[in-house]
Amino acid sequence: MAEVDKEAKEYIDLAKSTIDKECLSLRTQAAQEAQRILGQVELMKTAVQEELETQKIYTDAARSKTNCCRNCGLYKATRIIRMEAKRTESRPAPSEQGSTGVHARADGADGKWRHR
Repeated sequence: MAEVDKEAKEYIDLAKSTIDKECLSLRTQAAQEAQRILGQVELMKTAVQEELETQKIYTDAARSKTNCCRNCGLYKATRIIRMEAKRTESRPAPSEQGSTGVHARADGADGKWRHR
């Protein structure tokens, strides 16, 4: 019986040893995976920070340009030009206005030009 107990104890010790090795291996793999993921997160964080800095530079440049244009009058002139362009777009085409732009063809039967 002592022999059977000895073999059982050796078998249990071997199983515990195998379990300990497997647990250590799993812990090592988990730690390596966590480190890999943390490395990727750091890379993404750096990329996002760089993009944010780039966007800040573009925003500051746009603000500076707008302020410069406002200070030197170009901003106002640009607005006037845009407003004039919109007014021009909303006017009827010259073919609809007549040859001078202030006359229109009458709808009457005589077909004469009349002032609008």
